[in-house]
Amino acid sequence: MSNWIELIKEYGPQVAQWAISLGLGASGGLGAAKVALKKQRRVLANLQRPIMVIGTQDADMIDQIKLLKEVDLFSVTDHRGEKATDFVKAGHRLMVLGYSDSDRFARAFDCAKSRTMPVLVYAKPNSVSPEGMAKISGYSYASLCNTDIRLVSDVFAVMSTFPEK
Repeated sequence: MSNWIELIKEYGPQVAQWAISLGLGASGGLGAAKVALKKQRRVLANLQRPIMVIGTQDADMIDQIKLLKEVDLFSVTDHRGEKATDFVKAGHRLMVLGYSDSDRFARAFDCAKSRTMPVLVYAKPNSVSPEGMAKISGYSYASLCNTDIRLVSDVFAVMSTFPEK
């Protein structure tokens, strides 16, 4: 018995320090895991929600729709008609809109804006008019992309970070 008392006296502070370090490390690790799990749930929930792709006269978006479907991470619905905005549902997470200086573009953009839905405007380089750029820049949840790979990157970024509704 006296051996145990001597061991505790001699190594007690080191054992206590080790136990405290282990406890703090474990609680920090659990906290980090909890945050990571929350983020992963958001990403998975958002990736399951559909993306609405709307083509316009100057940007039919056929190749971009094909690319987004081939990535196989996103649920893509697409429309190119005059009444495309009639198909936008509350469940849509994002609108990808082909840019054209037209009424159809303006209606679709305003539809997304009225629903507080993020919009990625796909346009050829230097094709956006100053008025169009002002409209896009005037909406906090809008972004402009010019290339296919940037489109995939932007879609994933919005789908993985934008808060759930």
